[in-house]
Formats: sequence, C-alpha cells, structure tokens
Amino acid sequence: MKRQDALTELREYIAGLWILDTHEHLVPETERCATQRDFSELFRTYTGNMLISAGMPQSDFNEFMRPATPHGRKWALVSSWLTAIKRLGYWQAIQIALRDLFDIHEFTEASMQTLSERLQATNIPGWYAEVFAKARIARCVWDRTWARTGLECDRKLFAPVVRYDRFVMVSSTGEVARLEAELDLSIHSFADLELALERRFELDLAAGMVGVKCGLAYARTLDFAKPTFQEANRVFSRFSAQPGQSVSLAEGKPLQDWLMHRVLQLVEKAGLPIQFHTGLLSGNSYAPENARPTHLANVLAEYPKVRFALLHLGWPDGGECITLAKNFPNAHADMAWVWAISPPGGRAVLRELLETVPANKIHAFGGDWHEVEGAYGHAQLAREGVAQVLADRVAEGTDSIQEARRLARMILFESPRALYCPELEYTE
Repeated sequence: MKRQDALTELREYIAGLWILDTHEHLVPETERCATQRDFSELFRTYTGNMLISAGMPQSDFNEFMRPATPHGRKWALVSSWLTAIKRLGYWQAIQIALRDLFDIHEFTEASMQTLSERLQATNIPGWYAEVFAKARIARCVWDRTWARTGLECDRKLFAPVVRYDRFVMVSSTGEVARLEAELDLSIHSFADLELALERRFELDLAAGMVGVKCGLAYARTLDFAKPTFQEANRVFSRFSAQPGQSVSLAEGKPLQDWLMHRVLQLVEKAGLPIQFHTGLLSGNSYAPENARPTHLANVLAEYPKVRFALLHLGWPDGGECITLAKNFPNAHADMAWVWAISPPGGRAVLRELLETVPANKIHAFGGDWHEVEGAYGHAQLAREGVAQVLADRVAEGTDSIQEARRLARMILFESPRALYCPELEYTE
C-alpha cells in the first residue's frame, strides 16, 4: 500500500478514535470560571517558557501576564517574539486550538482581541466537556493535588492521581505542622508521621484516586536507596525536637528514601499504578541527573507488583526509559508531553518504541497542560504523529493497514485504560 494512501486512511481512522489522556494539570473549571481570561493565558506555561528561552526579559513577561495590563501593551510586549517561537511544538498545539476552537487563523493584534473575547465567552461551566468531546478524549488522568487537596472533579472527564511528595520531602517543624493541620492529628514521632501518610493515603483511596504521581525529580534525584528505620528516624528526630528546626536536602535523603518506599508499599497494597516524572523539567532550567529513568531500576525490581508509568520517556534520553520498559514487566513507557516538546522527536521515539517495547505498555498521549486549549491542540499533534509513524510501517510492509489500525487503538486507548480506568468502556 502506498504511504499516502495509508496515511489518508489512518488519519481518518485515528481522528475518530476516542483516546485516553494519561496526564493533565488542568485548572479546576470552577477556578477557571472565576478568573478573567485573555489571550495571554495561552502563554502561561510552555509557550511562556519559550518566550523566556528566546530572550524575552522576565520583567516584560511578568507585565505581559498581568491581568491589568492593557491589550495594546500586551501585544507590544509579545509580538516581536512570535517569529522565534511559532515553529515550536508548543506553539503548534496552540495554533491548532485557535483554529479549531475559536476560528482564529492568524496571530495579529486585532485577532488577539477577538481571541480574548472568545476565551472569556467560553469561561463557563461545560467548556471542558465540550473541548474533550471535540478532542475525543474519553478521560484524562488528572494531576493537580500538588496545588490543592481534595479530589473533587467531574469523574466523567477526570481520573485523579495524588502526590505524596509533601510527606516524602518533609524537613522542618513547619512542614510537620502543616501536615498536622491538613489531617487534624498530632505528629510527635517518626511513627506518627508514617501513620499520617497512611491516613492521607486511605482518605484519597476512599475518595477515588486511580493512582499516585511522583514529581520529586523537580527537587531531588530519583535514586531511592534502602535506609534503615533507625537512619530515617535519626533525620526526623534532628528537626522535630524543637520549633524552627530543619534539615538540608542532602541531610534529609535517608528520611525521604524511607518514606518513598512506604508510598510504594501503600501503592502495592492498593493495587494502584504510580507515575514518575522523568527527563525534561518544565520551566527554564534543567537538572538531568535528578530525573534519569534508570535511577528507578532498583525500585522496579523491588516492587514487581507495582505498575510504573515512566512519564515523558525520560526526554531527551528516551533510550533509558525504553530499556526499562523493554526489560521490566511492570514498567510502562508514557509519551506524555513528548509530542509538544518535539513533534519530530515524538515520531522518532515512537518508531523505536514499537519495535522495542510490547505495545500493551506504550501510552502514546498525555497532554501535560494547565489550559484545556493546549490539551486539545496537543491531542491533535499526537494523532498526526501516530498516523505518520504507522503509515511508514504500512508503506514499508512491516504492518498491514488493519494491524496499524489495531496498534493505534491499543497505544492511544487500550493500554492506558488498562492501567488507570479498566472499567471505562469504549463507545463509538
């Protein structure tokens, strides 16, 4: 079958697929509806990071993002930087959303005024459901508990995962006090701290969390050693004895490592998956040693019943993540964020994944956006990337068109559904 014919058929088929989005940070819709929206909101995260990367002064960016800044001034601040970022994957996702959701086809001062008006007009309950339906996102795994407690969300759209990083990283009496206030209990000893962690976990499990998320790579290495109880307790005792005490990140590592193992033990007992941020960090800095996927090899081996989702494929070093997913039955390769980071890089790594890792452990899309419009655009980038890769395989004779269609549905829906939402039925 000729490549163009295969691509045309696969594009049509994949466009109609319902997909499972493995990773979003969307602001709760009630919070979004309570704020004023304008076009600068679409630069709040990744596209904003790229403005800074291109050289936009931080002070100018801050002024651009300020709600009170007049539209004309916002346009003057950002317009000269657009040529530098308009080819990037992040901006491609935004352009797709502008076209499909708001009928905006160019980026001018006048069109951005129109976009601001249309964004504000969609600042109403039900917009998320409308965008998800148009994007054909059956459900998304929602990671927002780093910003709030409580799992209140529309369960038809969202499957929440929960972070326990604040427990793992506790290092001062002030942080202990915040945990006490959150749970309305006293923490006088290391054993009390463990009980508090267990209590929080039980509450979240009862509230319907579908998994756990670990974002510790933003603060420290993913290398979790095996300290003794005594070693961890000594760290806790060092800062808990009197108010105002704390330990450094390095001094706290034995305690952090012990508590991360406790989290994994709770995850194992509950039969839940756990997501780990690996690779590239959001923002305008990078700590590659922190987020290396191979740091997790020891815990993958120690907890064979725990299913690990290695988010972002350890970008840019996808080889480490691919190696873990190839060798460990409990390691899953997750392409969340990847299609927006680099569309051609996403195509290259998916080609390798399909010939290296079992397809039932490949998750081909997670948006990783705070804005629903970005999630929409990113989903379309992912669909196109998957279609391109599978069309190549059909043209080469590696897969038949029927096999390619089956692969698309597996990596975009069935594989992630099995991990997070096995009860979710596929509906045409």
